Amino acid sequence: MTRRIMHPELRRRRCRARWIGWSVVVAVTVATSAAAILVDGNWEWASPGNRPWLVLGVLLIVGMTVTLTTWNTRRCIRAPRHAVRNRNGSGGPLGVVVAEGFLSRLAFGMISFSLPLYAHRLGMSIENIGVLLATNTAVAILLKPMMGAVIDRIGVRTAYIVAVGLRTVVVFSLVFAQTPLHLFLVRGLHGVAISLRDPSSSTILAALGGKKAVAQRFSWYQTVKTVAGSAGGFSAGILLTALAGDHAFVFAVSAILSGLPMLLVLIGLRGPQVTGLSRKPEKKTPVPVELRRLIRPYALLGAAMNGTAYLMANLLPLLSVSYMGLSEAAASSLYVFSTAMSFSGPLWGWLADRVSLKLVLGVRAIGNVFSSLVWLLFPSYAGLVIGKVADDAGKAAFRPAWGAVMAKVAALDPVRRTRTLAIMSTAEDAGEFGAPILAGVIWTTFGLPAVLVVRLCAGTATEIYSWWLASHMKIDDDHSVQESDTETPIEPRRSA
Repeated sequence: MTRRIMHPELRRRRCRARWIGWSVVVAVTVATSAAAILVDGNWEWASPGNRPWLVLGVLLIVGMTVTLTTWNTRRCIRAPRHAVRNRNGSGGPLGVVVAEGFLSRLAFGMISFSLPLYAHRLGMSIENIGVLLATNTAVAILLKPMMGAVIDRIGVRTAYIVAVGLRTVVVFSLVFAQTPLHLFLVRGLHGVAISLRDPSSSTILAALGGKKAVAQRFSWYQTVKTVAGSAGGFSAGILLTALAGDHAFVFAVSAILSGLPMLLVLIGLRGPQVTGLSRKPEKKTPVPVELRRLIRPYALLGAAMNGTAYLMANLLPLLSVSYMGLSEAAASSLYVFSTAMSFSGPLWGWLADRVSLKLVLGVRAIGNVFSSLVWLLFPSYAGLVIGKVADDAGKAAFRPAWGAVMAKVAALDPVRRTRTLAIMSTAEDAGEFGAPILAGVIWTTFGLPAVLVVRLCAGTATEIYSWWLASHMKIDDDHSVQESDTETPIEPRRSA
């Protein structure tokens, strides 16, 4: 019996997968131990003399996690198997995008936890803090369509460099922030960076690596970002507790984490494939008729699905404590299920690529309907957990499926690929931005049960619209110029 010889590339991937597994075990062990310490509230052993060593230990843990993640993400997004034998050089840029997403979300997970507390220390009211936290999203929604057209001209590499550099400078300026006006300025400039970065990352994920694994690429990207965001918030809580509320130190660490991807972008985002993503039209190239026919209905679908998903996102703690009468500790335990369900994203991505994109896309609305029904009929901790799991499963399924839909629509016009992705991403952000405001108005006027009923009806209508759209307005990108699995790299645009 002959021994099967494993391809060296697959052997390296398997070895790296083992390292990822062990790093996850270490991270979970450290997080569990730290959580036990926080629950007990016993910090007597951490005397002022020992706290610097504690902080150093936390930074070493974060540094090891970042190093392992950066080392592994270059090959973490699997292309079809024949791409191992006939690679087209897309692994490097894809790995850079995932690593940058991990580090940036880790940094802003820390900021999302510490910035509201710091703003409250400066004397800002709860209403003003809410406006502050929404400022970056509002600016990004306004600028994304315009920035998409700009990125199509200047290229994703240039846009990425500007976005990462601007973001790092903005985060570092938080160390010296002393007034609410400074905080609003920081959030506004962060929105500018988002409007440059998000369309660029979506373009690379949609266009490189082949059409047979689009949803899987988006699923891994979203999973890594979700886990990094949770880790960032947890790390910020540990640092603030150990350093007696030293927000400046947390902002400085966040700035370092935000700036680390600059080296990855400068080294990894280059080559003919990346340069070829921005192609200048010969003359005034008209927008394809098929793109004009599809972009508005599918953008509306993204806004509706994301809007129904976020109707209860910010109100869930109030639902748990005020409406169901649970304790704050029981309400906070729900986020453990959110982190666990985020790991199901790659499975949904595989199903979207290999089984049915339409089926996976509909899971988001099904999760909305089921969770609303459970929370309305069974106001208990068990009902809350079941509804939360269903809701998070829908969120985990939506992102890879929606990424595949955006890639298909954008492939209809490669010259305006980033602009198309920016428009669809803007619709998605608009749903996320407007839904909590609408939910707050409904709750204030009619009460919480009315919010759940509206969410139930909206989820049902969105599901019907999704199936109708998939049946009557199919996306035919077979004749588009999107890169195939074995296509030769596109030659870079030459300047005159």
